[in-house]
Amino acid sequence: MNPLLKTLGLPVFRGVGNVALLAASLRESLRPARGGRLQVLGHHWHLHTPGDASDEALAWLDGAPVREVGPLLRRQRAAARSELNAVAGHVTALLLADLVTGREVRTSLPGPLGLPGGYPVRIHGRSLALDLPADMPPARAVALNSAWAERDGVSVGRNGEVRFSTSASLAIRSELPGFPGTAHARDIPELCSRLLDLRDRLRRAQAAPAGHR
Repeated sequence: MNPLLKTLGLPVFRGVGNVALLAASLRESLRPARGGRLQVLGHHWHLHTPGDASDEALAWLDGAPVREVGPLLRRQRAAARSELNAVAGHVTALLLADLVTGREVRTSLPGPLGLPGGYPVRIHGRSLALDLPADMPPARAVALNSAWAERDGVSVGRNGEVRFSTSASLAIRSELPGFPGTAHARDIPELCSRLLDLRDRLRRAQAAPAGHR
């Protein structure tokens, strides 16, 4: 979403949820010492288990890579969406409380400055910068999140082109024939309306008794 907003000329600062939720779950599993520095690089796609372990989210604790990130996220990935929404809301409230005080915040957030995916960041007042480990260059971090965005089903180019992955396009066109595989950011509101209608229809069908579908 944030890369899309950036291409439309909006002043994106950062998002909430997604990688922040991953970071909260990892912190709970790792239980670092007070003041321990946890840095997480990940994408919305990582709210579910990747098919290939090499595509797993990355994390560092006090500068050292965290091993077996997938198993550490297993409980979160098995939780109900309503429970995850509550955790995301709590994490967001804590972040906002810190920002209001004006203190420096080091955390992991999605879409900082309109970038794809989530990154470790440092926020001080109205200033935000990536806070990556020494062994993770910014270009590499962005490339990883861009690849994960493709796997999540949609990517946004610098020229504002929104491209749905092949698998996402096939799934959408099975319900919405003729739905475009690519579009410009300015055309997304109309397409989004069609997708939201489809989502509501599929949810109603899923909730209806078998004999009434």
